[in-house]
Amino acid sequence: MLTLSSRIVAGIAVALLLARPAGAQESSSTTVDVRPSAPNQVDVLVTENKNQHASQERTRNRQRPQAPATKPVQYIMDVELRADPVTGARCVYLFNRQGDPEGSEAAENEMRALRLLGTYPPCSNSPVPPRGATSPGVAAALAWERQVQLPQPGLHIAPGWAITGKAAYLEVTGPRELVHDDEALGYPISIEATSTLDVDWGDGTVERGISRRGGPWPAGDITHVYTHIGTYTVTVTQRWTATWRVGNQRGVIADRLLTSASLPIEARQLQAVRNR
Repeated sequence: MLTLSSRIVAGIAVALLLARPAGAQESSSTTVDVRPSAPNQVDVLVTENKNQHASQERTRNRQRPQAPATKPVQYIMDVELRADPVTGARCVYLFNRQGDPEGSEAAENEMRALRLLGTYPPCSNSPVPPRGATSPGVAAALAWERQVQLPQPGLHIAPGWAITGKAAYLEVTGPRELVHDDEALGYPISIEATSTLDVDWGDGTVERGISRRGGPWPAGDITHVYTHIGTYTVTVTQRWTATWRVGNQRGVIADRLLTSASLPIEARQLQAVRNR
């Protein structure tokens, strides 16, 4: 039976400790366990334990909190009714301030601005809100109401009067469509507009939503027959509807603008002349 003295065991432990690499750090410790496993055999178990403090410190370093991301500043449009510094007349002053573009206040301000701009012009010193302070649809509506010049319809009925019982042919001149490219509230806007006609013939007859072109006798397709002698006023109202485009966004502008023209017309009775 083989017996190891304490000196031999200590010598084995010292030899194992001296065998560690020269570059090893003191962040770990080595434990030597010598135990008999058989009458003529001794097992030497070496266990290396890493320094717990160093491990925890590295974990803390990896979990350092990061600074929170800075939220970008957002703006909404605001509006005030002021006196123009040049003319002194009442005007709409548009400006921007911080706010949530998706909030109810932004929508209310936009609607109030459109209502005021329907009555008063923009102030000459009104700053233009940056893009994003309002929606492209509001900018398009503002461009439609303030920048688009709509043509007035021209009216004519040949030969200058009508004959009772016979069709009067109405000619309506002027464009029925238009395209407008401009910028409003920081947005480049393209607007395409089309129109229809409402014709009031002056004798109680009204036709609405006419898309026909009209024209003189005999091919004209906007006609009316007067049954009584008299002077009537023909009124044509041209109602415009527009679609807007800002980049890939599109929308429809409500049918709010119109132009009109009037024409007096005399309805005469055709009399036969008998020659003897």
